[in-house]
Amino acid sequence: MGETKLLVDVPGLVRRARREGDLSQRELAALLGVDQATVSRWETGQAVPDVLTFARVLALGGLDLAVLDAEGEPAVPMSEAPPRDGQGRHYPAHLDLGEEYHPVTWELRLTTPHRRRRDARRTLCVADHPTRAELDAARRRGREERCAQRVAELHARRGTCGHPHTEEPPCSCPVGCEEQARSLPACGCRCESGWLGEGPVGLAG
Repeated sequence: MGETKLLVDVPGLVRRARREGDLSQRELAALLGVDQATVSRWETGQAVPDVLTFARVLALGGLDLAVLDAEGEPAVPMSEAPPRDGQGRHYPAHLDLGEEYHPVTWELRLTTPHRRRRDARRTLCVADHPTRAELDAARRRGREERCAQRVAELHARRGTCGHPHTEEPPCSCPVGCEEQARSLPACGCRCESGWLGEGPVGLAG
C-alpha cells in the first residue's frame, strides 16, 4: 500500500510557524517541551504532531488552525447543552434529535430516527441536536402557525368566528392537541375536535 497523502502540509506549516514566530528549532522545542529532533522530524515529514500540539505550534507563529465545512465556512462544534439519555450519554451524533408523542400514553419523548426516517424529515429539524429550550420554542412556533392558519380558514368559511382561538393566547390545550386529529385525554379545553365541524363548536348552522 502506498503512503496516504496528507491534506495538510504539516512540515511546511511547522516551518512557516517558526518563521513567523522567529523561532529556531531548539527554541520551538523548548516552548513545546519536546526534543529538537522531534521538531526536525516534523519538518522533514518523518513524524506528525498530534492535533493539539500542531495547534500550539501554529499559535506560536500567530497562525490559527481552522476546520471548514464544504462551503468554506467555519465548522461549529456540537454543543454540550442538548438533553442526554437516561444514562447521561449524548444521543447519537449522526442522527437528528427530535420529539414524538407516545401512541398510547401521549407522553412527549425524545427520539432519534434512523437514517431512512432522518433523511426524509431532515429539513424539518430545528438543529442537529437542539436544546430543550429550542425544542420547546419550535413546538410553540408550530402551534402558533397552525392556529393562525386554522383561524384564517374559519374566518374565510364563516366570515366571523367567536371561537376562543381567535384571541391570544389561542387556547389552553396542550401542544399535542395541535398535532393530533383529536384532543388529548388530558386536555381541558377540548377545542381541537371542533375545528372541522365536529363537536359543540362546529361550523354547521
